[in-house]
Amino acid sequence: MLDIQNLSLENLSHIATIIGGLSFFLAIIFFLIESKRRRREHELATYDNLSKEYREFLKLCFENSDLQLFIYDAYPEIKLDLSPEQKVKKYILFEVLTSLLESAFFQYRDHNNSFKKAQWTGWVQYTRDWCERKDFQQAWREHLCAEFDSDFLNFMNDQLNEVLDKEDKKVN
Repeated sequence: MLDIQNLSLENLSHIATIIGGLSFFLAIIFFLIESKRRRREHELATYDNLSKEYREFLKLCFENSDLQLFIYDAYPEIKLDLSPEQKVKKYILFEVLTSLLESAFFQYRDHNNSFKKAQWTGWVQYTRDWCERKDFQQAWREHLCAEFDSDFLNFMNDQLNEVLDKEDKKVN
């Protein structure tokens, strides 16, 4: 009878070892699934946050339509005579825009996954579109170019220089 008890304890030991190994393996799988779910939630939260900031910027542009921030793209030949108050408002809107661009810069620039790379590509193009505008270039030189993080300032200056180099090549 003593041998049967030892055999049963030995079998229980093996079963416990197998269960422990499977539990460890399952814990790793659940951890990986949970990590992927959290990363995706974080990506979507980042997207939602920037999307809300962008919509707020658009609302401000709409509320200040007299500054013609968006009609500028369709009719660049229109020269506005802005009052001093309107110029200040436009500079403020450019600062809000630049703050939005800085947020996108920090949230998307150095990421390896495809979602964030795709988002960053769109934000770079959006940044370049604004950098092509003479009024934004002027606001950048006169006011905005010293107010943000140094890495972001380097990025913005690179974008502006690329745009200006492109314009110089068109002229020559």
